[in-house]
Amino acid sequence: MIAAESGLPYPDGEPTAFVQPMTISQKTRHRTGRSNIGQIRVAKSHVNAMIKSNLFENNAKLGSFDKGSQSKGNSMTLIQPGRIARYSVFFFLFLLLIGSAWAQEDSNKVIATVNGIEVTERELALAESDLQQQFAEVPQEQRRARVLNALIDIKLLAVEAEKLGYAEDENFKARLAFNRSRNLHNTIFQRQALEKITDEEMKARYDKEIKNVPSVKEVRARHILLETEEAAQAVIKELDGGADFAEVAKQKSTGPSGPNGGDLGYFGKGQMVPEFETAAFALEAGKYTSDPIKTQFGWHVILKEEEREQQPPAFDDVKEQLRQLVAREKYLELIEKARVDHKFEILDEDLKAKVEALE
Repeated sequence: MIAAESGLPYPDGEPTAFVQPMTISQKTRHRTGRSNIGQIRVAKSHVNAMIKSNLFENNAKLGSFDKGSQSKGNSMTLIQPGRIARYSVFFFLFLLLIGSAWAQEDSNKVIATVNGIEVTERELALAESDLQQQFAEVPQEQRRARVLNALIDIKLLAVEAEKLGYAEDENFKARLAFNRSRNLHNTIFQRQALEKITDEEMKARYDKEIKNVPSVKEVRARHILLETEEAAQAVIKELDGGADFAEVAKQKSTGPSGPNGGDLGYFGKGQMVPEFETAAFALEAGKYTSDPIKTQFGWHVILKEEEREQQPPAFDDVKEQLRQLVAREKYLELIEKARVDHKFEILDEDLKAKVEALE
């Protein structure tokens, strides 16, 4: 919906994102990893974005006005979907890899054999998780069968590869070692981080963030949108004569909120075009504009119903986002501890300098 078609007092026909000026605690610091060549600072580039995102961000979704719905207040989110690219690549992979494979009730049940080698439910579940993108379009009732068929093909070619001696190839061995390390890395994250997150931890983090949210005002308003100044002035006279604002809006407003009595719900500063916002915030609660307000959409008569402190999201509404936030912090703690407890050394001087520069 383009602005000219919408008839809404938003700059581009839709509410714009309004970012709360509050970030999560930046107190987490990486300890220094010790190696036998001295101290090497932790390379934190792959997790740095995890602790620098704005926690509570107001998406300013004030309802679907093109359908005449009413906003029940501002909706806040912890993590915007578009920001997932900022997170650790490894961390994102964890979340993709910890699916149903961890919770199979009968994981040791043998469901097939390949050249005498047993294929279990656990292995099928792992294959389903690993191949989920390839089989995303397959109907659910066929997916397990398709994945099993693919797993059998994988096993059969693996047998052939063994016969050809490919298992002794150095590149294969290196890939196998890397995959083993990565899977152990994911497993410790699952067992020592994800599985240990409690509601109490998430609630404590929620309370901490809510306490730090700055006070932001928002108003609830109605408006009547008209094509000409004369028509708007006529409406003001009608209201001065005692007409009900909502009823007049239903009858005469040309905007999509008209059928809903002109109700725009709650909105904060920065969400409406400047002329509309200035007029709405300047009004006393219960008063309407004595002169029409001109915007790019037409002429408005605005009624301010209420002004209040912006409401934070309910805990249950952001619980899963809090879980991801706490999980990232636990991951950082695991990394920090491992870098202190174990030795590592970067022998390539050029790479060593680049790693240190990441700090």
